Amino acid sequence: MTKTSRRLWILAILNLIGVGIAAYQTQHFYALRAGVLGFKSFCNINTAINCDVVALSRYAELAFGLPLSSFAAGWFLGTLGIVLMGMLVEWRRDSLRLAFGMTAFATVFSMFYFYVMAGVLNTFCLLCLLVDLVSISSLGILISLKSEWWSAEKTEFSKFKSLGITVAVAMGITVLTLKGMEPEQRDSGTMDLLVQEVLASPVLAVTVSDELPSVGPKNAPITIVEFADFQCPGCKTGAMFVGMLLKRYPEQIRFIFRNYPLDAECNKNVPQKMHPVACEAARLVYCAHRQGKFHDAFETLFENQAKLTPGSVAEFLAPLGLNMDELKTCTSSSEAELSIMKDVEEASRLGAVSTPTFFINGHKMEGALPLAAWDRIITQLLKK
Repeated sequence: MTKTSRRLWILAILNLIGVGIAAYQTQHFYALRAGVLGFKSFCNINTAINCDVVALSRYAELAFGLPLSSFAAGWFLGTLGIVLMGMLVEWRRDSLRLAFGMTAFATVFSMFYFYVMAGVLNTFCLLCLLVDLVSISSLGILISLKSEWWSAEKTEFSKFKSLGITVAVAMGITVLTLKGMEPEQRDSGTMDLLVQEVLASPVLAVTVSDELPSVGPKNAPITIVEFADFQCPGCKTGAMFVGMLLKRYPEQIRFIFRNYPLDAECNKNVPQKMHPVACEAARLVYCAHRQGKFHDAFETLFENQAKLTPGSVAEFLAPLGLNMDELKTCTSSSEAELSIMKDVEEASRLGAVSTPTFFINGHKMEGALPLAAWDRIITQLLKK
């Protein structure tokens, strides 16, 4: 195998890796926005490296709600195709010329996106950085093969046309195929009705207090108050959507949590025992809030919802760095019971009888609507 052939095979493998990474990013994009991924992906490491924040930003979308990553996957697949055609001597010059142009464009775009992550989002996506590395490495290899494609001879139009069609077909097939990863969504007409129903509802005077568990700036233009039960599956979905919204609108949203356990043990509005650990979880989250760990406890209990059993809920909070003796004392105190009672009374006053129930700047919303609906509601409220 010649030196040129080895470099071409390395170039092909790099672009195949690029296809794989971009395809995974697309799956992550769709799953995250549909609320089926969970609270954190494997590359949600800290505030500096967080793929979820980048994927939830508008910079992750190219057009018509399609993720930029699906086009990147098609771009890499198209480049792979013309590199393979460049293995043939009679196609090499024209194939590598186009491959160089595509890879140079991808590298420039990577630099722009790096600026967006560093200067706008203040968060880096590990997968995006790997895609950048693939583009830069591919460009380096093509530059090292300059003698194979750099000449005064003009590109043959017929070959260039065939190569262009190959790239276009690869991109089209890839974007449409990856679109199939998107979970089924409600049609836009239904979504519009849901959004308008929420925005047309009367604005209720929802109690807001600094003592309540909350996340986000106190002077945020959007306040979301949720009444939820930690054993309610819909509440888990709603919690994941709220988590996404807090990442997408970090300065515009304040989230306030209120307990509404669906169990007669601590909720006078529930006539029977339904969720055996709901009251225990409610008390623990209140007490974790007393130690400044509300958000961590909130996400941890919802993340482990299926594993919660009576008497074991506190075990899931142990890794959060709480003072467990203080937590135990707090959960058996009258203050914990009183906090739940106040939440239940507030829910009754507002007419919240099911979980999850949200109040967005006073507008009532029942159930966990899709992220797209949330986004439309918040956009409309921010315009006001």
